[in-house]
Amino acid sequence: MSGTSQSCGLAAGAAALVREYLTDWGDRSEARLSETWASTIKAMLVTAAELDPRSISSSSSVRLPDVGFGLPTLHSLLPIPAGPGLVVIQSWAGSDQAQRFCLEMRPGVGAGSLAITLAWTDPPSDDGRLVHDLDLKVTCDVSSWADRWGNGAASPDTTNNIEKVSLVGYDSFTSGLCMATVLANSVPARTPQPFSLVASGPFALSECAAVVRAPSCVHGTAEKQSSKWTCRCFPPYLGPFCDQEATALSGDGVSAELRARQWSFFTSSVSCPGSYELVIQQSGSSFLTLKSALSWGHLHSVLEKEPLSTPGGASGVSFSTVENQASGLMTVLVQVEESALSSARSVFLGLAPEDRSGRSSALIRWLPAQGTTCGDSTPGIEGADSGQIVLIICMVVLLVAGVIAAAVMIKFYCGSSKVWPQDTGDVEKAEDHHISTQQWQLQS
Repeated sequence: MSGTSQSCGLAAGAAALVREYLTDWGDRSEARLSETWASTIKAMLVTAAELDPRSISSSSSVRLPDVGFGLPTLHSLLPIPAGPGLVVIQSWAGSDQAQRFCLEMRPGVGAGSLAITLAWTDPPSDDGRLVHDLDLKVTCDVSSWADRWGNGAASPDTTNNIEKVSLVGYDSFTSGLCMATVLANSVPARTPQPFSLVASGPFALSECAAVVRAPSCVHGTAEKQSSKWTCRCFPPYLGPFCDQEATALSGDGVSAELRARQWSFFTSSVSCPGSYELVIQQSGSSFLTLKSALSWGHLHSVLEKEPLSTPGGASGVSFSTVENQASGLMTVLVQVEESALSSARSVFLGLAPEDRSGRSSALIRWLPAQGTTCGDSTPGIEGADSGQIVLIICMVVLLVAGVIAAAVMIKFYCGSSKVWPQDTGDVEKAEDHHISTQQWQLQS
């Protein structure tokens, strides 16, 4: 038996084994899924595919026009018994923001295949072109931060809805960080494109802290702490690579789309001391587990922050968290003392789902707690910011100056007024009256 009669049966059997592995046998923290997408199974098979060494001219080749990605070899992909070495992510991509997934290289971990694959089920098209064009870019700090694009191309692939980057030879490195970036072109934010990302090799999901080389911080500077490099962001930028900005919160709330392993940031100004509530309510039938970072003042680095229970190193600020995972509700109580307002007047929140699959819509609100009357909505002198105080002082100064000017003009006008005679006969009387008045003023 040969040809499609053999290949279809082999591929169908491999797909069934992959689905069962991801549902029942995969590592719970890195690979196991409660629901497996078709694009995930496809990405798994392509990641496991190997080309005949006799048919390729370069070790970096991942795809040939006549045979595709090669023959799936599941033994090089699936860790048995289940363990680290396989990372599977299911998420959604939109043109609003690139998504980065950081993979720490650990020696002695993983199977034989070293590759990262991106796959998605593209909407149908009349002309055969991609409707939603996603691109995979892999950057590792093992030797340099050079970019590798999907399917071995020198630039983004705009033709295929599956892209693979081979990392042959990387198993010789004892440490490092690989960053898989998923870029979306012409994908509306209101209808994001589901995608699957599979990484096979000595990888484990990490917090984007580089080990060997300093990372490229878009709007920040690289700092080394505890033998690892991180980015310290310049205001107003945030995130692991300082290329994100925060959304301003209000009492009515802000709706946010939270995606797997991706940070989202929010901020609110604080005008006066008191108690405040930060309310995060997820919607839907299932809720994601959220990792959070809260900072009084600018959140320079998400990697430096502990969970919400810590005050972020600020004096005069305390946080306490009440969480109900069953209902998707998280409430953070923030107590701000008068002394804290001298160092900052804003609070920053970072949220990142720890789940590898799924997304969640959340309503995030910043509210003064009951009994806190001073706030941004009705600022007086105590609750006003510096700009409002300057404006009030200027208005008072102008009002006082106007009153003084009016008084001077009235005095000048009244002091210089005279009674003019109505006819020539009254001139002498008028002059005598004027002289006698002056004399009386001098005598008195």
